Amino acid sequence: MKELLEYEIISIGGKVHISLLSIGLVIASIFAVRFFLWILSKLFDRYSQKRKIAPGRQHSIFQIFKYLIYFFTFVFILNVLGIKSSALLLSSGALLVGVGIGLQQTFNDIFSGIIMLFEGSVKVGDKLVVHDLICQVKRIGLRTTEVLTLDNVSIIIPNSILVTNEVTNWSHNRKAARFYIDVGVAYSSDIDLVEEVLLKSLQGQYGIKAVPPPSVQLINYGDSSVDFRLYFFSTNFFLIEKIKSDIRKNIFKNFRESDIEIPFPQRDLWLKNGD
Repeated sequence: MKELLEYEIISIGGKVHISLLSIGLVIASIFAVRFFLWILSKLFDRYSQKRKIAPGRQHSIFQIFKYLIYFFTFVFILNVLGIKSSALLLSSGALLVGVGIGLQQTFNDIFSGIIMLFEGSVKVGDKLVVHDLICQVKRIGLRTTEVLTLDNVSIIIPNSILVTNEVTNWSHNRKAARFYIDVGVAYSSDIDLVEEVLLKSLQGQYGIKAVPPPSVQLINYGDSSVDFRLYFFSTNFFLIEKIKSDIRKNIFKNFRESDIEIPFPQRDLWLKNGD
């Protein structure tokens, strides 16, 4: 039986010896690691609930443990097959350089993923703005991150984009952030009434903070309108576009009730007699 298990099925260069026993150990190692990670995730979930660890932080810590376990399992499998990892790296140095150049961006994404997991700058559940795209992080992988947009569309983003580019992470805000809505009115409008109506349009609106209080500023004398800016504070970052839409509807209704005109662009046309 022992001879059967140790019988070499494949031998490469006299250094790599693959037998039934080694194949069995590799398969058993893979299943054992997967089972161990499943148990570890359950234990870690319980520990995180007791310690009240944030889900995003919990995911990052577990991912670090998982990739470390994968690495040591890979080294163990190489040893089982008779492949020394140090010798493999030395003998395939030129190949690794060539592959490294070709996969430079991939390695950049992987290292960026490691940085994200250790720093915790981006975590699962965070609300981000990436290149004007509002999204929520659903999963952080070693190379890519999966986000969900306001349109309920899943997008895969390379990790290097989240590390090297400017990204707004609204989940890092412990306080309310300021937002604004611009609106123009006719030059014949009572500016005091306009300010009063704009502030009234925020009353009872979901997602608006009372402190700091909203405010109105006259920001410009336009070609066809006097332009105002309505400032308000909110912590509902992921729903802010919906909140802005509701406020604009309130402004439109209140302006109509108060006979405040929102002008359209006007142009003067001069007709010159050719004679």
